[in-house]
Amino acid sequence: MSVSGVERRRRGARWIVAAALVALAGVDVRSLHAREPDAARGREHLLTRAYLPADFDQEVFDELWTTWPEPLRSRAEAADVAGRRRLAMERYGLT
Repeated sequence: MSVSGVERRRRGARWIVAAALVALAGVDVRSLHAREPDAARGREHLLTRAYLPADFDQEVFDELWTTWPEPLRSRAEAADVAGRRRLAMERYGLT
């Protein structure tokens, strides 16, 4: 059997396994192909649900700026609480 024939058999076996898993899970395959993802629902989930526990409590977050290198540390020291939060968001991005 040629390499391409072996690969075709592997792909066929993978398809059979995938179809069996879907059938066992009770998922209607036709509905998966007919339905577009609901972007608005996904956005709502990302903005309103916590998927991971917080790494820092509020006290740790409020003192995080003290570990930054200069000149960021000096800027944070001179800022108020809201300014430090803004600096942290700029430094770390989506938190």
